[in-house]
Amino acid sequence: WKKLDILTGKNVIKIACRRDEALFLDTRGTVWSCSTLNNTDPSYVSTDDYDVTKPTKMEYFMENEIDIRDIKCGENFSIAIDFDGQIYSWGNGQDGQLGHGELKSLNEPRLIDRLKNKVITQIECGRRHCYAKSEDGMHYLWGSNYYQECLKENRRDEISVNLP
Repeated sequence: WKKLDILTGKNVIKIACRRDEALFLDTRGTVWSCSTLNNTDPSYVSTDDYDVTKPTKMEYFMENEIDIRDIKCGENFSIAIDFDGQIYSWGNGQDGQLGHGELKSLNEPRLIDRLKNKVITQIECGRRHCYAKSEDGMHYLWGSNYYQECLKENRRDEISVNLP
């Protein structure tokens, strides 16, 4: 193991881990990432390209001045919620777990448009599916439905639920 000196004094309040990335959230809403992902291809993993022991601030959130309230990880994807209740997702999307209506991967966060008019108060991740609860008490599930995780009864007809 190695001490992560760069996070000393950053007041990290949450850590979330997936197969190829560790996320750290500090009290200022900054998300730090240690990742083995290549910048151009989210499915490529190499420890030669990145110093995985050195967390870096996630550029997307910094460039767009987005402060994050919570982070969660599934098996190989991540979601985050900002202080306005908006959800962002990135990583492997092969089962629709990113919630963008397509089965593709993203190497940087993207706002889940389908929920942008909702104020989301809670997020959770399973292995390949997600859950969100909105301020008005609505519940949303999306992603893999192989074991009926998204509450669709006939898993043979609908393996993935792409949209929340």
